[in-house]
Amino acid sequence: IFNSGNATSTIDHLTVAASLGSGIESLVPPSLAETAPKQSLIVQYDSTARKWRDEVGRDWTSSVLMELPDNDVFVIDAQSLKTVATASHVGSTLFGLLPGRDPHQVFVAHLEANNLTRLEPRVRGHFTNNRITTLDFADRTSVRKAATDLDHVEGENRSLALPTSLALASEPSELLVGAMGSSSVSVFGFQDNGPSQQLRMKQQIHLDAPPTGILLNADGQSGYVISAIGAEIWAITRNLSHWQVGHATPLSTNPVGEQIQHGQRLFYDAVADNPRGTVACASCHIFGRDDALAWDLGTPT
Repeated sequence: IFNSGNATSTIDHLTVAASLGSGIESLVPPSLAETAPKQSLIVQYDSTARKWRDEVGRDWTSSVLMELPDNDVFVIDAQSLKTVATASHVGSTLFGLLPGRDPHQVFVAHLEANNLTRLEPRVRGHFTNNRITTLDFADRTSVRKAATDLDHVEGENRSLALPTSLALASEPSELLVGAMGSSSVSVFGFQDNGPSQQLRMKQQIHLDAPPTGILLNADGQSGYVISAIGAEIWAITRNLSHWQVGHATPLSTNPVGEQIQHGQRLFYDAVADNPRGTVACASCHIFGRDDALAWDLGTPT
């Protein structure tokens, strides 16, 4: 599910004030407790305990009269159209799914929002996580998953933001990840072949526009990268253990004006104005819309 969420909801400000007195005492500085407006509160459903809790663990179950599953990826039988397996707690925004070489394996490119935590001063810019998660459906009653964090990839300028497209190369097997916020395609190798398969970055190919799709030829050794933002396409080929990218070829005359094109590039750019290179405007405003989540913007002043 694209905007699958993360089982969060809100408690209205009247309920919060009635339960905690003058606001949220652990989150509002004492100097602002009397003058700060009453605030709502974000809570998250714990499906194991069947409880609604806020970020400091307080129980609000009596104030939210529903249960909210966090099911993200479904396996559906093509003949009966019945759901045969479900993967939960994968991510809040799922961009791309790709079957692996193993028939039980699926790769998911996604974000995991940190909206349970009040934005500032606690979050300090780390309001979402960029990840690739490997799912193993061999045991359909207990799906195994292993997440690879793209926010702290080893090496300078190697964090990946907004991973949206995936492709699988062969001989040797490698995963290509297109990251719109980083304007790059990264090549990952596999550290093991088990259910807890971890990815290791081997190469990062920088482009002059955000990639929006990757398509490899049947040989798994060559293919194309497209950018709908830049209206251009690149040919990519593997030479021994290294991938090479050709010159950009315009698709056609871009119908969007230069000012809008410039705004689109800034909107998706997670490098120019972010020291960590992990978030852009589009990390919350998904494809210029929203992420279907509630956010707490921090202490009011």
